[in-house]
Amino acid sequence: MRLDAADRQLIDSYQRNLPVCERPYEEMARTLGLTEEEVIQRLSALQEQQVLSRVGPV
Repeated sequence: MRLDAADRQLIDSYQRNLPVCERPYEEMARTLGLTEEEVIQRLSALQEQQVLSRVGPV
């Protein structure tokens, strides 16, 4: 699977800076210039393709 720049930024942000707030994906989206729905869809796709093994707080 080839990751685009947005996927790489999303993975980096997800691993390092998952916000602890009511809507963390909305906050990540704002930071990355995406919509909350795009963040959720991309994370879901990355998990389905086994790029990410788990989506959620650790």
